[in-house]
This record gives sequence, C-alpha cells and structure tokens, in this order.
Amino acid sequence: LKTSSGKKIVVIGGGFLGSELAVSISRFGANLGHKVTQIFPEDGNMALVFPKYLSRWTTEKVSSLGVMVRSGRLVTCIERNELEDGDKLRLVLDNGEKVEADHVIVAVGVDPSFNRMFGSSSLPLNEETGGVEADRYLRVAPDVFAAGDVVSYVDPILNCRRRSVNFD
Repeated sequence: LKTSSGKKIVVIGGGFLGSELAVSISRFGANLGHKVTQIFPEDGNMALVFPKYLSRWTTEKVSSLGVMVRSGRLVTCIERNELEDGDKLRLVLDNGEKVEADHVIVAVGVDPSFNRMFGSSSLPLNEETGGVEADRYLRVAPDVFAAGDVVSYVDPILNCRRRSVNFD
C-alpha cells in the first residue's frame, strides 16, 4: 500500500483487530489518499466486548479518524468489478449497497473445531475455555507460541485462564 496511492481498502470486522487496522490504515494512508471502509454486523465497533455506550463512543471516534463505518451490515457477496480494470472488487452488502475496493482485509474471529484441528496433536487443549492452552507468555510448548482466537491463556492482570473471545 505504501507505493501506490488512492486505494480503497475495506476491513470486514468490528472487533479489536478490525478496528485497529481500519484506524491505522486510515491514519497512515491518508497522505496517500487511501480511503478506508469498515463493515461489520454489530451495532458498533467492539460491540461484542464493550457496553453499548462505549461501543457508540468508539464508533464515533473511528469515524472521526476518517474511517467510513458501515455497522449493522453483512457482506453477502464479493465479486470482481467488470467495469474497472479487473483488479477492483465489489462487495455487496445485505441491504443491496455496493462498496468498491482495491483491497479487502477480513478480520473476523472464528470458532474452530479444536478436536478436528488439534485432536491428534500433542498440544494441550483447555476443555473449560476451549483453545490451545498457553501460559501467560502465550507459550504452548518449548519454542511454540499461540496467539489470537485459538489460545487459552493465563491473564496476568486478572490472574485467571481466559480466551480473547467467547463463542457462547
């Protein structure tokens, strides 16, 4: 993205990663003319983590930093835009709106099937929280680290085992 200018970037996802990416790309790409749109089904940024008032404030802040926020929307289809040079994408939203993009970043959590993915491995699985069991440094085994939705770790502040997401 650094060498080209005027790109339309779409970030799908309203959690920590999607919101941080949208703001960072908007902030550091503004001088190149990049335009960022963030799309997610929740009512506001980080709505699955924050209370409503804080999610509303966060959404307003993200918007004020130059991100075009499309909350409460699902992407139903991504297609090549035949009217352009072939490198453009068109995202169709559940309300029929179409969003053009040069680049699409998908930053949504997943609920992996841990037994299928890791059942035959020697990695320790945590039955209570789900995920691969790691210590407070995200170490699973010597020289093996895990991060993201897959990890069940010891939170050094709360001093308890947790995951970064809750799929219930």
